[in-house]
Amino acid sequence: MIPQRVFDRLWLAFYKKYRYMKREGIFISPKVLKTPPSGRVLVLSPHLDDEMIACGGSLLKHRQQNDEIMVVFMTSDYHSNARMSALLVTERRQKEAKGVMESMDIHHIRYLKSKDGALKPTDKNIDDLRNIIKEYRPSIVYHPWFMDNHLDHLATSEILFNVSDTSSIDYLCYGYGVWGIVIPNVIIDISDVFDDKRRILSLYASQIEKINYIRTMEGQAMALTQMGMKGEGYAEGFMALERKKYCQLMREVLSN
Repeated sequence: MIPQRVFDRLWLAFYKKYRYMKREGIFISPKVLKTPPSGRVLVLSPHLDDEMIACGGSLLKHRQQNDEIMVVFMTSDYHSNARMSALLVTERRQKEAKGVMESMDIHHIRYLKSKDGALKPTDKNIDDLRNIIKEYRPSIVYHPWFMDNHLDHLATSEILFNVSDTSSIDYLCYGYGVWGIVIPNVIIDISDVFDDKRRILSLYASQIEKINYIRTMEGQAMALTQMGMKGEGYAEGFMALERKKYCQLMREVLSN
């Protein structure tokens, strides 16, 4: 989790920029979409499961639209546990991820080589992601919102900012929350694909053994329907910003 001193700094910076966000029309009643915007999709997933927890329903809808999807797993080196070595844990998690990607009909997968819990915005990680974006040229990037309460999620957001701030490619940045609900300006109704999302998420069995992510995901998906869906069905929520606005906000926050 994010240390309290870091979290306090981020919250202070975030609320200091409230006037900016209000002026730019970022804090508005969320727009409810039945389908996500079409285009080439890039998903930045700090760990092998975040992509399904946060935006699996939206990704299923992208596949219904025949949108191309690439998933980048930012960490791929995992810790040992009482029963398995680090190598066996990593192999098991990657096998689960392979099953999830096959179930989602996603064929473009990249693994960065950072260790779980130790992801940093290093030159190598920034260059690796810059090369991926330059080659793939996405039109929408799903990523952890910078207030998501996990250091690897915060680092992913910073890596994306460092790439996006100098990129000549324009794309939408869809910030999501896993360890907390993001303040959304876009809600995607995933009611019609929710059963598939729940079934595919269950393929990450090693993680659900530790935390019942299916239950927590269901809770978030129901809570988000208070905004524009009258508490019915299931939804995913995002802070959706154009690349330049995302960079402007991140620059303001990181300067504090």
